[in-house]
Amino acid sequence: MPWSGKNPWKNAFLYTAAAVNLMLAALLLVRHAWAPPVEVPSMAKPEAPSYRSEYLEQYEGSSVHDGWRVDHYRQIEVITDEEGRVVKERPTQDVTHIRYWIGK
Repeated sequence: MPWSGKNPWKNAFLYTAAAVNLMLAALLLVRHAWAPPVEVPSMAKPEAPSYRSEYLEQYEGSSVHDGWRVDHYRQIEVITDEEGRVVKERPTQDVTHIRYWIGK
């Protein structure tokens, strides 16, 4: 059909509406003819377990020097898993000494 006529916009609208309807009909037909697979194999690798690390002070004992009682604490790193179970404990080089005056 040539683009002759009094209103070319009317012809353009009719052709566009016909094309859209044909595309929608094709989509409806293809939807019933082809279905995607239900199970898709996973390409993801298993997630590495996540661990939580925190530092605690561990009491190592006390001593008395010139009227002072000195408490000794060593910092330890405690590593736990997702469920809160202790996986590993390792001491660090940090040591804290707290002095208390007890008199002579």
